[in-house]
Amino acid sequence: EMPEKGNQLAFDSHVHDANTKGRKSPTHLIMDAWIKGLRRLEVVYYNFVEPDAVSELLQAADIMGIKVRIGVEFQAWFRGRFVQFVWQPRGSNDWREMLAFIQEKPTQHLMRMGRAASQYHHDYVMRLMEEYNVRLRHEIGDELGLTLTEIETHEILSCVGVGQTSRIHLAELIQRRIRAE
Repeated sequence: EMPEKGNQLAFDSHVHDANTKGRKSPTHLIMDAWIKGLRRLEVVYYNFVEPDAVSELLQAADIMGIKVRIGVEFQAWFRGRFVQFVWQPRGSNDWREMLAFIQEKPTQHLMRMGRAASQYHHDYVMRLMEEYNVRLRHEIGDELGLTLTEIETHEILSCVGVGQTSRIHLAELIQRRIRAE
């Protein structure tokens, strides 16, 4: 229930909407935060963020009186392993300024590179799905005494929705298959 006074210091510093691995649209994410009494939210996207998502998210936040920061999470190879870091642009005073920043040429170049990284990751998950279909489903099935069917491309894409394909989506789909048997 929403507190009587809006003076609490509730926040969430790392959430995702449906454009990555979350289940809620940007507007629904803001509505949910408002219902929970959150006044600050940091919404993180993988590798890139679409201007339409920024616009929807920040306009909804402005209407609901919630301060939102947007971050873009990247993975990079560093000292022999992958590290994750979140870039959070600072200095914009309202959603129009942030949207203008997202549409500047250097930022758009970074977003194009991020889209390419996301496509690479999507292709990687699809190769994992093929490895599951060819080899792993038989090994898992033999170990558990089950006959597991192949996962089809449309099934994993249905799990992803509008977001970005991830190993989590594939793992959840495999788990549902095992439980169904």
